[in-house]
Amino acid sequence: MAIPVSQFEMLNLPIKRVLVVENKTTLYTTLTLPKMDGAIAVFGSGYSINNLKNTQWFTNVKLLYWGDIDTHGFEILSQFRSYFPHTKSMLMDKMTFERFFENDKGTPTSISTILNLTEEELKIYNILKTNNWRLEQEKIPLFWVKERLPDN
Repeated sequence: MAIPVSQFEMLNLPIKRVLVVENKTTLYTTLTLPKMDGAIAVFGSGYSINNLKNTQWFTNVKLLYWGDIDTHGFEILSQFRSYFPHTKSMLMDKMTFERFFENDKGTPTSISTILNLTEEELKIYNILKTNNWRLEQEKIPLFWVKERLPDN
């Protein structure tokens, strides 16, 4: 469903987990995932993730962010984590990247500030930035997504 951000911020849903995805294609992919009780998926819309920053009920749920494995995906994750520090990344790891990377080039970044990333995330971010590589999230096969989906 689609609702205005102002209404979304006021929701009072009986959920425990929110999966925020970077693009629409991946949002549609979430519809094919196994049933997850108490969970919803939300379209983050890339750098428009700032539209969700006032969603106070996010502070009381488990937040997962799934973006492209490229510099911009990690920069968006960092931005989202600045609003909600308890956010965990999903499928943005070195194993996933190495398994499905197809030598795609990314878009260079000029970000030079310290990012709000874990040590592991920062390592892959630096590799991606140095080589200008990317793995778009929609190129990750569904079987892998299902296998790596956190249980709770």
